[in-house]
Amino acid sequence: SGVQGKLDVLARHCGAEGRDYARIRKTILSASDPLADPDAFLHEMETYAAVGVDLVHLMPPGPDPAAFAAGLGDYVIPRLAEISA
Repeated sequence: SGVQGKLDVLARHCGAEGRDYARIRKTILSASDPLADPDAFLHEMETYAAVGVDLVHLMPPGPDPAAFAAGLGDYVIPRLAEISA
């Protein structure tokens, strides 16, 4: 994936600079709407986790970020936590 390629570049730079790649938190910003299709979102997050992504930031779509956050808490985050378990 494109993310895997970027992480490979980061690992090479870490090696060249003597930095411990494992100590860097790998983070992405996702524009996906996890509430529109939770299964597809979770599959996408599994793919990112498999290449070493540790943290995902989400941007709430639409005019009601509070409802978005509530939906995440109710429908997505419990399932997302299972990926890292």
